[in-house]
Amino acid sequence: MFFSLALSFLLPASQAAALEKERSFRLLTPGRVSSETLDVSDDAPGYLTYRFTVPEGVFGVEVKLFDSAADLDLFVQYGSEIRSYDQVDFYSMSDNYNETIFFSRLTDPSLKSGIYYLDVAYQRNSKPRIDGERSDKIPFSLSLRFIDGKAISALSAGTPREATLQPEEGMSRRFFIDVPEDAGALRLDITDAEADIDLLVSRDNPVANREEADYVKESFLGRESLVITGKSDPPLEPGRYYITAFDQVSSDHPERFTILSTFDRSVPEQLKEIDPLPLPSDESEIVLLSTVEVIGTAGKGSGCLVSKDGLILTNWHVVENYDGKVSPSIYVAVNLENSIPPKELFQAELVESDPDADLALLRVDKGLNGELLPSGYRFPYISVGDSASLKIGQPLSFFGYPGIGGTGSRASISVTRGIVSGFEAVGDRLFIKTDAEINSGNSGGAAVDAYYQLIGIPTVIIGEEGGQIAYVTPVSAVPEAWLKTINLHNL
Repeated sequence: MFFSLALSFLLPASQAAALEKERSFRLLTPGRVSSETLDVSDDAPGYLTYRFTVPEGVFGVEVKLFDSAADLDLFVQYGSEIRSYDQVDFYSMSDNYNETIFFSRLTDPSLKSGIYYLDVAYQRNSKPRIDGERSDKIPFSLSLRFIDGKAISALSAGTPREATLQPEEGMSRRFFIDVPEDAGALRLDITDAEADIDLLVSRDNPVANREEADYVKESFLGRESLVITGKSDPPLEPGRYYITAFDQVSSDHPERFTILSTFDRSVPEQLKEIDPLPLPSDESEIVLLSTVEVIGTAGKGSGCLVSKDGLILTNWHVVENYDGKVSPSIYVAVNLENSIPPKELFQAELVESDPDADLALLRVDKGLNGELLPSGYRFPYISVGDSASLKIGQPLSFFGYPGIGGTGSRASISVTRGIVSGFEAVGDRLFIKTDAEINSGNSGGAAVDAYYQLIGIPTVIIGEEGGQIAYVTPVSAVPEAWLKTINLHNL
């Protein structure tokens, strides 16, 4: 699923002309609250400009607008005055009166040392109501905070280290480890992570951005692994290595994780264990446990387990790589507990694909780190129903992992409900239409009927100003040969 949001906030002509004149800028200082009043009268520009300087060694910057009496927005630009609001580096313009902007050496664009310009702007056409009356003046307060990121913790090879990414620390943690002469490798594993955590590693000096790092490991996985050997580029050498673990998506909630370091490239024994899957007690739990998260190189979505030995039905675009071919690696996360994100436990291979129908059939073939599945390992699975018998108005339920379904960078399973809103023929393809709330990440998940049978795969969203309609690929579009394969695997 694809979404686009066009932004274009040009300064009015009167404001643009004012920018050509010499101005004095208000100075923002870390740790000091600046309380001001914005003039929004007819002959006023409707914004105030501030300036602050970021010294070397600062890892992150947080600007907070608070105690505002109306809807003000924030815009930040590096190195030069702001001339249009569609060309700034950072902005915050929610409907809330109070706004926060956070950026660091790891954001895009990344924080730089030097001068930044900040505009506090009122962009509505009508004057705000304050205490029930129209007002030309909007009081507000601003604060600036620098995060140094200097705290560094030691890692000991073979000993797991628990840590937490904190919003006030820029959602990053730094570690160091001393690699001895006889080390065969430096292996780093992020475990027990509910967030999407990535790694930067450098030798001799800590770094705060990707460009300066010697090694970068980032993907859509929470359980990242990085192995550095004598054949790496640059090769492993004895000495001190610095590691930064960070979450580049979420910035609002603490995220706990464990990092394990070893001097061996092989997978640590404690990471080879594959958790048994819970036993469902009813049809609803079967669907909850059978709806998995499918993670490729270029993106992620949802999938449906449809056989006891791990066949998964999903959308082709969920496993499609940037080059239009299948992702070189496909990971599967399973729902072990409804209140937390699914746990990455498996890898899968592509069995069948139909890009024209946007369908793919996968099979779980190994554990997360390549280990063999335990003998007799069985998966819960959804029974395939009859989508041809659906009628307009019938109820449907949708299971999956939409991106908006969580407060962090990864989401727990979500269930939404709607009805069969209609049918749509697009060329030789037939879609089920539904009014259910479906978002990016639901692709490939389960659309089930009142009997919890799989009748379709959520595929695309058609957004409108007044709402949205989701299109579901019915199971009747699944090739007959695939359905026979699924049935044979369940004998």
